Amino acid sequence: MLSRSTARRPRVLVALGLAVLVAGGVAGCSEAAALDPEPSASATEAPEVEPIFASDEEALAAAVEAYDAYLAVSNQILNDGGREPERIRGHATPEYAEKLIEGYNSYLENDVSTEGSNTFDTVTLSNWDVTEGRADVQIYLCLDVSSTSVFKHGVDVTPVDRQLRTALIITLEGTDALQLSGSDRWSGHDFCS
Repeated sequence: MLSRSTARRPRVLVALGLAVLVAGGVAGCSEAAALDPEPSASATEAPEVEPIFASDEEALAAAVEAYDAYLAVSNQILNDGGREPERIRGHATPEYAEKLIEGYNSYLENDVSTEGSNTFDTVTLSNWDVTEGRADVQIYLCLDVSSTSVFKHGVDVTPVDRQLRTALIITLEGTDALQLSGSDRWSGHDFCS
């Protein structure tokens, strides 16, 4: 992935390109300029390109907000036994949403549901990048399932020896709002113990 400074270079080039086009357009209108000696503000000012994130803190905050929204909907679907899994769309990229929906459908087919809510904590920014207006953000977090019970055919089948906290690396991407595009178990040092 590119560094933030490398990722910002295309924005600078776009702004410079717009300035050159605007300047070229004004220079090419000498007859109009003679008739109207004061050019309008919109003809002389290049539009400002707003960065998606101005800092690591903003990237991390956006990722946490997006993952929190995803997890809230995922918890609802699991508590509902996998019914209406399409609710996850909009919180995950289209490709990843289809994988998640397959998993939710297995809950429905096997009469499995959960009670309670998975949570997360210990969030750290891994990296972020913006390319052509699309943001990619990776974060580390601890997924905590200690408040969740699993039921099959209405009977509590929650494993007594399950791992309650799991270190994950989460990938999110998007142009306006971030969406979950990947979730993998972190194989490095277990920071959730």
